[in-house]
Amino acid sequence: MRRGTDVTHRTSLALVALVLGSAARRAAACPDCSVARVVRASVFDGGFATHLLLIALPLLVLTVICALLYRIGRPVASAQRAPVIRSQEDSRS
Repeated sequence: MRRGTDVTHRTSLALVALVLGSAARRAAACPDCSVARVVRASVFDGGFATHLLLIALPLLVLTVICALLYRIGRPVASAQRAPVIRSQEDSRS
């Protein structure tokens, strides 16, 4: 059975390499065509930093909220709280 899995693994790796290689050839085939120029201009225009900030801002807000909730932790139920031990001096007052 081990030999069959090795062949399947090699076949799938070869298929992935073939697909990725063909995609890279297609992208390199037309680096300066009209569609590539339009996409490049829209991505790297003057508002690139603004667009990037607007995309990343919700993720940043969610990260901050999750970090705060993690830091606060879950509240302990009253039955699970440790009993408060008072010293003898406190009980006299």
